[in-house]
Amino acid sequence: MEAQTNSSDGEWEEGLDTPNPVVQIGSHIFSGQYESDIGTSIILEEITAEGQPPQLKYLCHTDKKLLLKRAFLQNKEKPITIDADEIEDSLGEDTDSFAEAMRVSEN
Repeated sequence: MEAQTNSSDGEWEEGLDTPNPVVQIGSHIFSGQYESDIGTSIILEEITAEGQPPQLKYLCHTDKKLLLKRAFLQNKEKPITIDADEIEDSLGEDTDSFAEAMRVSEN
């Protein structure tokens, strides 16, 4: 998953081919998800020629839409780690069940 960047506009997107893409427009970050559209949507391109009225040209069509919601980022804090072996050693043998309950498994 590689981020696509348009640095002149301050826009980027990441993971458009995933179920939950992330998009930045200006200083705002959005997280999204795809939904099926009712029917088919067409996307038109406006073509302007000097001295001519603007015309619309077919660009593409889709049956999906990307719904975006504003996301607010937070700084990650250092995670708290619990070493069950150290707790077990400091509390004694009769706390085996407590130490087992506190054991953090790595997935």
